[in-house]
Amino acid sequence: MLASISLGGGPLSRTSSKDGTSSSSNVVCDMAMAKDEVKARLAPIPVYTVANPKNEFVLVAGEIREENPRLARDSKILRVTMDNVYEVFTTPREQTGLQGIHFRFMPDMQQVSHALELYKEAGVPTRSFVGVPVFQAEGLTVTTQEMQYVPLFLCKEDLGIAVQSAYKQRNATQIKLYRDKAKKHEDDFNQVAVQANSASGREKAALESRAAKAKAKYDAAREKAEAVERAPLPKIEVGSFEEVMMRMTGSSGNELAAWSQVMFVAPNLLRQAVLKDDVTTAGK
Repeated sequence: MLASISLGGGPLSRTSSKDGTSSSSNVVCDMAMAKDEVKARLAPIPVYTVANPKNEFVLVAGEIREENPRLARDSKILRVTMDNVYEVFTTPREQTGLQGIHFRFMPDMQQVSHALELYKEAGVPTRSFVGVPVFQAEGLTVTTQEMQYVPLFLCKEDLGIAVQSAYKQRNATQIKLYRDKAKKHEDDFNQVAVQANSASGREKAALESRAAKAKAKYDAAREKAEAVERAPLPKIEVGSFEEVMMRMTGSSGNELAAWSQVMFVAPNLLRQAVLKDDVTTAGK
C-alpha cells in the first residue's frame, strides 16, 4: 500500500487543551471503533512474553529462577503481536481461565527516558512514567490511497527519522517554489534595469519604478526561502499507549473522529530501514 509522510495534525495535540476537549468538528460515527478495526491497527506491534514449551503464556510473580527453577529452565521468550494480546484482553475471562489475573505491559526503559525528558522540556519534571510511551510529532501524518492517518511511534528514534524525512521533503518543495519566484523577479529586475540605463526622461523613471518593484519581490521571495530553511522542527509530544487504546475503544462522536485516525508504528521499523539502506550504500 502506497503511503506518504507529511506535516498536518494529530490526536495527541487535539486533546492537549486545558479542558481536555477535542478540537475536531467532523463526526465520523457515534460508536467506539469496531474490535476488528482496533486489531488491525495493533497488528504491526510486536509484544514479547514468557511462554512454556506449548507457547502458552506463563504468569510471572516474582523471580522465576528463584521461585520455580524448572519453570525458568523450560520457559522461553515468545514474540506475538499486539492484536493477539488484545483478543485475549477482550475475551471474557471465564472463557480464557484468567479470572483475577492482571496484565501489565513493560515498556522499553530507553523510551521511558525519552518520555521523561520530554516532560522535563515541557516544564513538567517527574521521575516516573505510567504505561508504555508513544510519541507523535505535531502535524505529522501518513496519507494512503484510502485515508489520512496520524502515526504514533513506540520508538522516539523512529519518529525522529520520519520527522526529518517529512520536514526535508516539505522544505525542499517550498524552498524551490520561493527560489524559482526569486529567480524570475531577479531576471525581471536585471532586464528592466538594463532598459532603464539606456532610457531618459519619463521612460527612465517608469522603468526605474518597475525595477524597484521587481527588486522588492525578489528580496521578499528570497527572504521566504531563507525563513523556511531556518524554521524549527515540529514539536514532539508523548502519551501512553494504554490511554490511546482507552480513547480508541471508548470514545464517541467528535472525539472518536480524531482517535480513529491513529496508526501505530512498530518500534525500530524506520531505524532498521535506515541501517539497511546504509549497509546497501556502503556495499556499492
